[in-house]
Amino acid sequence: MYLLVAVAAPLSRRGAHRDAPAWRMPLWPAMPVLLIVVLAYILTRQEAVHLLWTGGITAIATLYRALHLRPRRDTRRLVSIPEDARP
Repeated sequence: MYLLVAVAAPLSRRGAHRDAPAWRMPLWPAMPVLLIVVLAYILTRQEAVHLLWTGGITAIATLYRALHLRPRRDTRRLVSIPEDARP
């Protein structure tokens, strides 16, 4: 799960969110890149059964997002910029 968040961090900083002050991270993008490298190393040391469990849980979460949350975008998972960070 941490690996997915580390990969999603650089992808979420595109477009309109690129320069938003609410989304700033110290040492950008060193931390997500370092985390991806460390977690990739850790994954090579895991037993296959643990990776299969994690993959199954991730697949279920992805299906939940795709089939339940995505069709209800107007009322679910709303992310907003805090008032003090708005231009």
